[in-house]
Amino acid sequence: MLADFSVFINYLSEKVELGEKMGLSEERIAQLAEKVASHLAKKEEPKNSEEYLLQRLWQVGDKDQQHMLAHMLVKLAKDQN
Repeated sequence: MLADFSVFINYLSEKVELGEKMGLSEERIAQLAEKVASHLAKKEEPKNSEEYLLQRLWQVGDKDQQHMLAHMLVKLAKDQN
């Protein structure tokens, strides 16, 4: 998706901010992040070591762990603002 991890986090941050402006709850944003992460883990090759780590964490995690990881990514993105 994005070759540089900082670009990826900035992109995610923009999308989280947009979701918040639309009135989406953090839970709903995390649910959407889960869908995107699931797609990326299955269909996209990691472009850097950070994306590889995220992909592997996603693949080895169960549904609850994936949900928590999605929440953590949302929090990481929000911390960028």
